[in-house]
Amino acid sequence: HDFLRLIPQSFPSLDDVHMINDVPQASKQPTNTPIIFPRLRDLSIQSCHMDYAKQLLTDELCQLPGLRFLRINWPLVVSLTNDFTNAATRLA
Repeated sequence: HDFLRLIPQSFPSLDDVHMINDVPQASKQPTNTPIIFPRLRDLSIQSCHMDYAKQLLTDELCQLPGLRFLRINWPLVVSLTNDFTNAATRLA
């Protein structure tokens, strides 16, 4: 959570992220502070640990309002959505 919060704070104009990190998050304690990527348009999480993908895609406090392109491995999607039965990942 701390790592992802630092990215938009340090690089507010960031519009393209390719995350490569297969190490689990050290701290998985959720916070009440929103993590907003205001200009992020292209996100590639094909080579990241599931912890980061889960936080980016299912955490209500993580916001990607400008996201247009998402690259993610299919097995990771199936796992995150619990084979598309997880209510948190369904579109309303």
